[in-house]
Amino acid sequence: MEIPAGPEALSAGWLTDALRADEALGRATVVSYRVAPLAEEKGFYGRVMRARLDYDRHEAGAPRSLIVKFSSATPEMRRRAAGAYAREVHFYRQAADRTSLRMPKCYYADIDEATGLHILLLEDMAPARSGSRAEGCSSAQAQLAIRSVAVFHAAWWENPQVDEFAWLADAPADFDAEAQQEAHARWWPAFLARAGKGLPQPIREIGERLGAQRGEIRRRVFGASPRTLIHRDFQLDNLVFATAEGGVPFAVLDWQMVSRGRGVWDAAYFISENLRVEDRRAAGMDLLHVYWATLVEQGVQGYGFDACLLDYRYCLLQRFGALISTIAAMPFSEEQLRLHVDVLLPRNSAAILDSGAGELVLDT
Repeated sequence: MEIPAGPEALSAGWLTDALRADEALGRATVVSYRVAPLAEEKGFYGRVMRARLDYDRHEAGAPRSLIVKFSSATPEMRRRAAGAYAREVHFYRQAADRTSLRMPKCYYADIDEATGLHILLLEDMAPARSGSRAEGCSSAQAQLAIRSVAVFHAAWWENPQVDEFAWLADAPADFDAEAQQEAHARWWPAFLARAGKGLPQPIREIGERLGAQRGEIRRRVFGASPRTLIHRDFQLDNLVFATAEGGVPFAVLDWQMVSRGRGVWDAAYFISENLRVEDRRAAGMDLLHVYWATLVEQGVQGYGFDACLLDYRYCLLQRFGALISTIAAMPFSEEQLRLHVDVLLPRNSAAILDSGAGELVLDT
């Protein structure tokens, strides 16, 4: 089937064929539909819409509302995001049904890797709603998220199938010390121009020393055993919680960054940047212990809490490196830039200083 480039290229016939392809529809036919952007304005790498469908007959289980993910309308952004599009499509095709972690049902997923065009038809999880990393979340929500992702990680822990997923392949430069150091040297001046004014001096010193170790830190976090399947963008904007109107208690959206690596990456990213600094200082170590204890409860062996805590510290440094490159190079809107510079970077910086993670760079 031809992949629609955007909502303007959809048709009732295409939607019918796509839903029938995965047996989401039997004899019913889509006769009309209405498409509108999500109020939450999701989708930095593409366009995310809600489609409401009308059928020619009643059919039990036929979705009345879908979330439709299109590629970006911009060729340059499609080029940047091609790998992310492919990962999400292949994840839904090959891995999603092998895990108990709740996520939207995928009714259809396809990609043309030559053009970068892709599309996903996903379950609409309303009235449940995604959170906001800028605003943070309740203690109960944080515990639910951390326990859920730990169960997910335990299920894939050192599973050889993770290494068989060719669509998770790492680029050679990802772990190359010289390539990472050269990239850091390019990004650091641009990062300082955008974010350096309010940067604490100890964090600036860590950033200046980070380049020489970026390759090794990255290898430890994403390339060394023990590895599992990780979401890699495990943050509140991608997590769904029930509302007063109902909905699923918890679910995880947006699998474009899915990868393999140390499971604690997802926990560290969530704890350090999705809680206000005072909330993370009060509960962060408890949440990390909940994460580790859940792994053990689920059968993970040979991974003590001290190892988990050390990995947590390395993950904070890896995330700092990612923030440097993202803030330096991403074509952000002013609102997106302010989120990264004024909210996420200070939270990450505070977590690095509070945990002593900088010692891992400065003492070498």
